[in-house]
Amino acid sequence: MANDYSRKQNTDGYQTRIQRRINLGEDLLRGVRSVSNGIDDLTARDGRVAEWLAENRATVQRVYANDDIAGGLPTATQIDLQESSHQDILEELERIVTGQIRRLQELIANTRAWDGLAPA
Repeated sequence: MANDYSRKQNTDGYQTRIQRRINLGEDLLRGVRSVSNGIDDLTARDGRVAEWLAENRATVQRVYANDDIAGGLPTATQIDLQESSHQDILEELERIVTGQIRRLQELIANTRAWDGLAPA
């Protein structure tokens, strides 16, 4: 993972932008943890998670000068919905979302440290 957390110009609101992505992920996580209504519901959840992942990468690409930072963020879940059990799908979606939230929080902490402020 890259260690140059320099921001592009005009990205003073980077904490707010990334925090919004974290907040959306926490909302998404509540939906992932809810009771499933079958494979169609799981497929829709997988799609929402994949969309959130892709938007996270796009947001990070707009903020950071080093493209390797965004390159480390996945843009798809890569879950085999046909071969996995419903419980396995739910657990994997939860793992993916919580991991991405944690990674976004690390970005904010590392950037603050890079900017000369103490990590949160």
